[in-house]
Amino acid sequence: GYIISMTALLKDPRFPQAREKLDESLQTIHETASTMQSLLDDLLDVSLIKEGKLSINKRPAKLVDLIKHAIEFHQQEGAEKQVSIAEDSEEIPDFLFDSGRISQVIGKLLSNAIKSSPAESTVVVSTRIKGEEVKVAVTDRGPGLNMGDLDTLIDLKTVITKPTGNERSLALGLAIAKKIVNLHNGRLQAKSLPEGGTTFSFTLPLAP
Repeated sequence: GYIISMTALLKDPRFPQAREKLDESLQTIHETASTMQSLLDDLLDVSLIKEGKLSINKRPAKLVDLIKHAIEFHQQEGAEKQVSIAEDSEEIPDFLFDSGRISQVIGKLLSNAIKSSPAESTVVVSTRIKGEEVKVAVTDRGPGLNMGDLDTLIDLKTVITKPTGNERSLALGLAIAKKIVNLHNGRLQAKSLPEGGTTFSFTLPLAP
């Protein structure tokens, strides 16, 4: 309804003041449409999960390149909250994973971290080889989680993070991320930091 109303207003010659704020209006339309598309995608994935039909397609890929792309994609989202994104990755050899689905996981963790972060803070994405697996961690400096929150990580209806702006952050995306990681025989974990903030991390096996 909002998008249709706004575009109709921009087209109406009786309201020139709306056209004067065209850039602002287009940005609002873009954000609303993006949010709606993300929600629709999540709902589709939840449906696939419930039906046991969510699948992955593993192929050799470069994890660090995927992370760099995800960071670049989310820079604008961070800038709007005055939150920067830093990378701390070591060299990772190519290995088998579903690059599209893992990109989805990284994107959800990054977006969640930005929403939870206060202004003028930094979200850090780190990548390390731990034995026979790779560990990717996304750390924010937000208010953190309590143990009750951690217990509801896979609850599709529960809000578990505490956004610092006007955003909504649902466990929906994290539940999807957990299922994708599980399909790779990996683990998705969350840890509340003593100094404040939260680290969400996931592992992927290097061997098929």
